[in-house]
Amino acid sequence: MKKVLSTMGLLLLTSILMVGCGATKPKETVKDFFTAFKDSDLKKANTYVKGDIHLPGESGNGDKVENEKGLKAIAKRFSFKEPKTVSSAKDKAVVSAKVTSVDVSDATKKVIEELKPQLNSLQDLDEVEFDEKANELLIQKLADKNIDLVTRTVKLNLKKNKDGEYQIINDDQLMDVFFANKDKVQDVLQGME
Repeated sequence: MKKVLSTMGLLLLTSILMVGCGATKPKETVKDFFTAFKDSDLKKANTYVKGDIHLPGESGNGDKVENEKGLKAIAKRFSFKEPKTVSSAKDKAVVSAKVTSVDVSDATKKVIEELKPQLNSLQDLDEVEFDEKANELLIQKLADKNIDLVTRTVKLNLKKNKDGEYQIINDDQLMDVFFANKDKVQDVLQGME
Protein backbone atom coordinates (compact mmCIF):
# COMPACT_ATOMS: atom_id res chain seq x y z
CA MET A 1 0.00 0.00 0.00
CA LYS A 2 2.83 2.39 0.89
CA LYS A 3 4.52 1.65 -2.45
CA VAL A 4 1.26 2.34 -4.34
CA LEU A 5 0.83 5.69 -2.54
CA SER A 6 4.41 6.74 -3.25
CA THR A 7 3.99 5.73 -6.91
CA MET A 8 0.75 7.72 -7.14
CA GLY A 9 2.45 10.66 -5.44
CA LEU A 10 5.31 10.47 -7.95
CA LEU A 11 2.87 10.36 -10.87
CA LEU A 12 0.94 13.33 -9.48
CA LEU A 13 4.14 15.33 -8.99
CA THR A 14 5.33 14.44 -12.51
CA SER A 15 2.03 15.53 -14.07
CA ILE A 16 2.10 18.83 -12.16
CA LEU A 17 5.67 19.50 -13.32
CA MET A 18 4.81 18.65 -16.92
CA VAL A 19 1.91 21.11 -16.90
CA GLY A 20 4.27 23.78 -15.59
CA CYS A 21 6.71 23.14 -18.44
CA GLY A 22 4.10 23.45 -21.16
CA ALA A 23 3.19 26.45 -23.25
CA THR A 24 2.86 29.68 -21.33
CA LYS A 25 -0.32 31.67 -21.62
CA PRO A 26 -0.11 34.35 -24.32
CA LYS A 27 -0.91 37.21 -21.95
CA GLU A 28 1.79 36.02 -19.53
CA THR A 29 4.33 36.05 -22.35
CA VAL A 30 3.40 39.66 -23.18
CA LYS A 31 3.43 40.70 -19.52
CA ASP A 32 6.86 39.12 -18.97
CA PHE A 33 8.15 40.78 -22.15
CA PHE A 34 6.85 44.22 -21.12
CA THR A 35 8.31 43.81 -17.63
CA ALA A 36 11.75 42.85 -18.97
CA PHE A 37 11.67 45.76 -21.43
CA LYS A 38 10.57 48.25 -18.74
CA ASP A 39 13.47 47.00 -16.59
CA SER A 40 15.82 47.65 -19.57
CA ASP A 41 16.69 43.94 -19.69
CA LEU A 42 16.78 43.74 -23.49
CA LYS A 43 18.48 40.34 -23.48
CA LYS A 44 15.60 38.84 -21.50
CA ALA A 45 12.98 40.82 -23.47
CA ASN A 46 14.34 39.40 -26.73
CA THR A 47 13.71 35.84 -25.47
CA TYR A 48 9.98 36.55 -25.76
CA VAL A 49 10.23 37.78 -29.36
CA LYS A 50 10.59 35.85 -32.59
CA GLY A 51 13.60 37.85 -33.82
CA ASP A 52 15.26 40.72 -31.96
CA ILE A 53 13.55 44.02 -31.22
CA HIS A 54 15.19 46.98 -32.92
CA LEU A 55 14.70 50.62 -33.79
CA PRO A 56 12.46 51.39 -36.81
CA GLY A 57 14.40 51.39 -40.05
CA GLU A 58 17.01 49.04 -38.60
CA SER A 59 17.10 45.43 -39.73
CA GLY A 60 18.48 44.41 -36.38
CA ASN A 61 21.92 44.17 -38.02
CA GLY A 62 22.65 47.90 -37.69
CA ASP A 63 24.72 49.47 -34.97
CA LYS A 64 23.76 47.27 -32.00
CA VAL A 65 25.14 49.74 -29.45
CA GLU A 66 23.04 52.62 -30.82
CA ASN A 67 20.01 50.34 -31.11
CA GLU A 68 20.39 49.26 -27.47
CA LYS A 69 20.87 52.85 -26.26
CA GLY A 70 17.71 53.95 -28.10
CA LEU A 71 15.60 51.10 -26.75
CA LYS A 72 16.87 51.66 -23.19
CA ALA A 73 16.04 55.38 -23.48
CA ILE A 74 12.47 54.46 -24.46
CA ALA A 75 12.26 51.87 -21.67
CA LYS A 76 12.88 54.55 -19.03
CA ARG A 77 9.42 56.03 -19.58
CA PHE A 78 7.57 52.92 -20.80
CA SER A 79 4.57 51.59 -18.87
CA PHE A 80 1.71 49.18 -19.47
CA LYS A 81 -1.58 47.91 -18.06
CA GLU A 82 -2.44 44.22 -17.62
CA PRO A 83 -2.47 42.44 -21.04
CA LYS A 84 -5.58 40.54 -22.15
CA THR A 85 -5.83 37.62 -24.56
CA VAL A 86 -8.09 38.63 -27.46
CA SER A 87 -7.94 35.33 -29.33
CA SER A 88 -6.14 32.01 -29.15
CA ALA A 89 -6.40 29.19 -31.66
CA LYS A 90 -4.00 26.31 -32.31
CA ASP A 91 -0.50 27.82 -32.23
CA LYS A 92 -1.44 31.51 -32.65
CA ALA A 93 -2.78 34.17 -30.31
CA VAL A 94 -3.50 37.90 -30.18
CA VAL A 95 -3.01 39.86 -26.96
CA SER A 96 -4.03 43.47 -26.34
CA ALA A 97 -2.64 45.87 -23.77
CA LYS A 98 -2.69 49.55 -22.96
CA VAL A 99 0.85 50.94 -23.25
CA THR A 100 2.44 54.33 -22.73
CA SER A 101 5.67 55.28 -24.48
CA VAL A 102 7.60 58.22 -25.86
CA ASP A 103 6.15 60.06 -28.86
CA VAL A 104 8.95 59.34 -31.34
CA SER A 105 7.65 62.00 -33.76
CA ASP A 106 7.92 64.65 -31.00
CA ALA A 107 11.47 63.51 -30.23
CA THR A 108 12.39 63.62 -33.94
CA LYS A 109 10.90 67.11 -34.27
CA LYS A 110 13.01 68.36 -31.33
CA VAL A 111 16.16 66.86 -32.87
CA ILE A 112 15.46 68.59 -36.20
CA GLU A 113 14.81 71.91 -34.45
CA GLU A 114 18.16 71.61 -32.68
CA LEU A 115 20.02 70.59 -35.83
CA LYS A 116 18.25 72.97 -38.25
CA PRO A 117 21.08 75.56 -38.33
CA GLN A 118 23.48 72.79 -39.37
CA LEU A 119 21.03 71.39 -41.93
CA ASN A 120 21.16 74.65 -43.88
CA SER A 121 24.91 74.23 -44.37
CA LEU A 122 24.85 70.45 -44.87
CA GLN A 123 27.42 70.59 -47.66
CA ASP A 124 29.98 71.83 -45.11
CA LEU A 125 29.35 68.93 -42.71
CA ASP A 126 30.82 65.48 -42.65
CA GLU A 127 27.82 63.17 -43.25
CA VAL A 128 29.04 60.44 -40.87
CA GLU A 129 29.72 62.98 -38.13
CA PHE A 130 26.31 64.58 -38.67
CA ASP A 131 24.53 61.17 -38.50
CA GLU A 132 26.35 60.33 -35.27
CA LYS A 133 25.33 63.64 -33.75
CA ALA A 134 21.72 63.19 -34.89
CA ASN A 135 21.58 59.66 -33.40
CA GLU A 136 23.08 60.85 -30.13
CA LEU A 137 20.57 63.71 -29.93
CA LEU A 138 17.66 61.39 -30.75
CA ILE A 139 18.64 59.02 -27.93
CA GLN A 140 18.82 62.00 -25.54
CA LYS A 141 15.39 63.21 -26.66
CA LEU A 142 13.82 59.75 -26.32
CA ALA A 143 14.80 59.78 -22.62
CA ASP A 144 13.91 63.47 -22.10
CA LYS A 145 11.07 64.04 -19.61
CA ASN A 146 9.83 66.98 -21.73
CA ILE A 147 9.02 64.77 -24.72
CA ASP A 148 5.34 63.84 -24.95
CA LEU A 149 4.11 60.39 -23.97
CA VAL A 150 1.34 58.62 -25.85
CA THR A 151 -1.02 56.05 -24.34
CA ARG A 152 -2.81 53.67 -26.66
CA THR A 153 -4.14 50.13 -26.90
CA VAL A 154 -2.02 47.81 -29.02
CA LYS A 155 -2.55 44.26 -30.21
CA LEU A 156 0.36 41.85 -30.44
CA ASN A 157 0.50 38.71 -32.56
CA LEU A 158 2.02 35.61 -30.95
CA LYS A 159 2.94 32.19 -32.24
CA LYS A 160 4.15 29.07 -30.47
CA ASN A 161 7.77 28.14 -31.09
CA LYS A 162 9.09 24.60 -31.58
CA ASP A 163 9.10 24.13 -27.78
CA GLY A 164 5.40 25.00 -27.59
CA GLU A 165 5.97 28.38 -25.92
CA TYR A 166 4.40 31.57 -27.21
CA GLN A 167 6.65 34.21 -28.73
CA ILE A 168 5.70 37.69 -29.91
CA ILE A 169 6.00 38.15 -33.66
CA ASN A 170 8.32 41.02 -34.57
CA ASP A 171 5.98 43.00 -36.83
CA ASP A 172 4.57 46.53 -37.11
CA GLN A 173 2.31 45.94 -34.11
CA LEU A 174 5.35 45.25 -31.94
CA MET A 175 7.11 48.36 -33.24
CA ASP A 176 3.99 50.41 -32.40
CA VAL A 177 4.36 49.36 -28.75
CA PHE A 178 7.61 51.29 -28.34
CA PHE A 179 7.55 53.91 -31.07
CA ALA A 180 4.37 55.91 -30.59
CA ASN A 181 3.46 57.93 -33.68
CA LYS A 182 6.31 56.42 -35.72
CA ASP A 183 4.11 56.86 -38.80
CA LYS A 184 4.21 60.65 -38.24
CA VAL A 185 8.02 60.79 -38.33
CA GLN A 186 7.96 60.88 -42.14
CA ASP A 187 5.68 63.94 -42.01
CA VAL A 188 8.10 65.64 -39.61
CA LEU A 189 11.04 64.85 -41.92
CA GLN A 190 9.17 66.13 -44.99
CA GLY A 191 8.30 69.33 -43.12
CA MET A 192 11.98 70.20 -42.81
CA GLU A 193 12.52 70.35 -46.58
